[in-house]
Amino acid sequence: MRHAVVDNRGNAHPSDQGALSGRPSRRVASSSFSNFSSFGSQRNSRFNDAAMAPSWHMVAARELGERIKDGGVGEVFTAREIHRKGWRHLSDREKVQDALDALAATDFFTAEVWTKGGLVTYYVLFFMHVATRRVHVAGVTPYPHEAWKTQMARNVTMADDGFLWSHRYLIHDRDGKFCPAFVDTIKSVGIKAVKLPARSPNLNCFAERWVRSVKEEFLSKLILFGEASLRRAVAQFETHFHEERPHQGKGNVILFPLSENSDVGGPIRCRERLGGLLKYYHREAG
Repeated sequence: MRHAVVDNRGNAHPSDQGALSGRPSRRVASSSFSNFSSFGSQRNSRFNDAAMAPSWHMVAARELGERIKDGGVGEVFTAREIHRKGWRHLSDREKVQDALDALAATDFFTAEVWTKGGLVTYYVLFFMHVATRRVHVAGVTPYPHEAWKTQMARNVTMADDGFLWSHRYLIHDRDGKFCPAFVDTIKSVGIKAVKLPARSPNLNCFAERWVRSVKEEFLSKLILFGEASLRRAVAQFETHFHEERPHQGKGNVILFPLSENSDVGGPIRCRERLGGLLKYYHREAG
């Protein structure tokens, strides 16, 4: 059934019954659907354009690649103040290795030790030369207060024989134990202390991996009585890590072997440390 609709001028127009009953007419619904389809196509077009457009990190990577291609790695690292005399004449691989030679990392790990007063948590501070993986255990204490940490920073930055004397950068996490006095002591000798972003252990991966080795290979398997037992265990593992343990990340070779034994005719012997927790094999002279 069709009805007439009267406008303001008194003219009558036929209309759908659905419109008078409150239901939208097919013509209106069709028009609305076409408008929605047009809006959806425009929206999809915007999404497609955004997907095709390069993101900011893609643009930055492309610009960095062009910069390396035009001027070599030296141009990039010079902007980061990692250079030395004659650096521009090195190859790209040598430049990266030279930059790593100036980089050191530091961190803490803890150990539970039985003492006369009960179970005490000890803190071990260590430093690592990233390029060579050489580790230096700076100190062990149950109370890592500001004065102790400042003294540890003085020890590793001493002229000539300090572990960090030849380094220019020291990376560390946001642990509160790296207090301003510790950082200021490091900076006083020209070493730049770089604080890593929060929750980013992968940026200090070599130091974190060393802590994992310490805990998995011997610390979790020992019951320590007294501070002396902890110091002895850590010193034994440090020697094993440097002089006896091959490293896959460095070509599966020993980092700092005591001697180069080229004799292939001698018998192979097994030696142990910490009651057999740490084992290594060597060939005796024939």
